[in-house]
Amino acid sequence: MKATKSLKMTAALYATRREVVDHVRVHGRLPEMINRAGFPTAFGVILRRRGTDLTLNETEQVVLEALLRDERRPGGWVCVLEGIEYKA
Repeated sequence: MKATKSLKMTAALYATRREVVDHVRVHGRLPEMINRAGFPTAFGVILRRRGTDLTLNETEQVVLEALLRDERRPGGWVCVLEGIEYKA
């Protein structure tokens, strides 16, 4: 599976949860469930500060690799739509 903009954004969002990052580092995979509380706010911050074409940091990259391995989205999925401009 290819690391698309949607997958990168999902990884960046999941990486905002310390417990998700810790679980991935210990177990090498995503937890069975991810609490989504605060994700809308975190997504807005990521989008405003970094846009949709993300360069992932080390923590986000670890989460992306787990997303690519697991092919599960226990915390939901971010869908980045191409061709739509976001204006803050």
